[in-house]
Amino acid sequence: MRANKAKNDRSTAPSWISAGVSRRSFLTLASAAAVGAGAGGGLVFGQSSIPGNFGDPVPPETDSSVEIKYSVCLACHSACGIRCKVVDGVLVKIDGNPYHPNCLEPHLDYSTDPSVARLEVGKVCAKGQAGVQTLYNPYRIKEPLRRDGPRGSGRWKTISWDEAFNEIATKLGPSRDLATPVDPSDPGLGPVANRVVFCGGRNEHGQKEFTDRFWGKSFGTVNKRHDHTSICEASHHIGYSFITGKSKGSTDLQNCEFVLWFGSDPLAANFPFVAQSRKLINMREAGGKLAIVDPRYNVAASKADWWLPVKPGTDAALAMAIGRYIIDNSLYNAAFLQRPYDGAANPTGELNSTDATHLVKIEGGVPTSFLRADEAGIVGGTSNDYVVWSGGSAVQYDSVDTADLFPGAVTVNGFLCMTAFELYAQKTRENSISDWSAICGIDETVITAIAQELTSHGRKASVELYRGPVQNTNGTYTAMSIVCLNTLIGNYNWKGGHVFGGGHW
Repeated sequence: MRANKAKNDRSTAPSWISAGVSRRSFLTLASAAAVGAGAGGGLVFGQSSIPGNFGDPVPPETDSSVEIKYSVCLACHSACGIRCKVVDGVLVKIDGNPYHPNCLEPHLDYSTDPSVARLEVGKVCAKGQAGVQTLYNPYRIKEPLRRDGPRGSGRWKTISWDEAFNEIATKLGPSRDLATPVDPSDPGLGPVANRVVFCGGRNEHGQKEFTDRFWGKSFGTVNKRHDHTSICEASHHIGYSFITGKSKGSTDLQNCEFVLWFGSDPLAANFPFVAQSRKLINMREAGGKLAIVDPRYNVAASKADWWLPVKPGTDAALAMAIGRYIIDNSLYNAAFLQRPYDGAANPTGELNSTDATHLVKIEGGVPTSFLRADEAGIVGGTSNDYVVWSGGSAVQYDSVDTADLFPGAVTVNGFLCMTAFELYAQKTRENSISDWSAICGIDETVITAIAQELTSHGRKASVELYRGPVQNTNGTYTAMSIVCLNTLIGNYNWKGGHVFGGGHW
């Protein structure tokens, strides 16, 4: 009702929609109205302090009335620097901060005088530019609200910050009990304090570290943060860490020659979005190839060499098909995979080692856990030492420079074992490539072409994924199947390959 009243009551409208509007300002007004309507029914018309009040055009940076203030955008996790144009105390435009590496490459030297920098702008996405609307949204909540009626009634009352703090503290006080168990019959639930869960939404970096300290260290609940990450991307982080020991990674786009990208459109999503999209386009302009796996023909697919419209939720089948082709045709990086520990001889200059050759116990036909040296009866071996098959026998993993990937089923001190790599290979071979193709909806010829492309650039190729493939009940295993493709080509931390960490500048 409030928005409709403002729209129809000309007495409340800003001066810039009165008589005498020029064609240019009318078009500006029409665009603003369309944006406002999309944001919630003409919100632009209910706000008097907006850029339109300063005429057309808004004063340039050289005008003495213009201030340039620098800050950081928190509209997503990228935390891009922003350059805010302020006129008479009102924000009228947001651009990218030219000092910030997300926004300009190369960015301005930090010694650049602000009087010079004010004439330079960096890139910022539409979400960042929409910060003006966010700031001046008449429905923006700026004070604490207490429900003033039954749940679901939509009735709220504004209260002071002191009232809010006191009420919250009063309710939390009795729950800060670190001695009494939640349930004496189930000690695993911990103390009463664990009944408190902090749901912080999208906690940005710097914020979540602070709230973790309060809820975890000070208040004492194990449920210190159930946030956006817990819902959106935990399966990605967990699956990725199971394969690499790290929670995430990213592609060295500046030097990469081919990227196979599962989900999370790199030209319209993910983070840091502006920097990532710029680097991807630079890679394409330099001749790099791109394959996009996404049910939807997204922006990146329109710029790619291949679009693979996988059936939703079947990304793992595609990854397993590619893995099978690579293994069946011996296109994997054997030197990398056969290196059993970091200290092994290193003629190919490997940066890492894997557990591909480590023996896994098979009990009741099911893989259970890695065989340990003490179980294998190896003299001097401990429960911390793994076992590999090399030279026709089982040996401690750090006693040889290379080990077998495909020794077959072997028996060691009464334990039936196979290597981790052979178990993975068996999984990829549970279906023919034709059958995997039928599951995921990608033609077999495309699957083989992608597998050949991925293995034809040495280490300068990478497989990326994010939320899309893992937003299902099988998400963690899907992530593992995709990340394994990077393991097959041994590209971790190599120039043009897949870098541990990432997700930030």
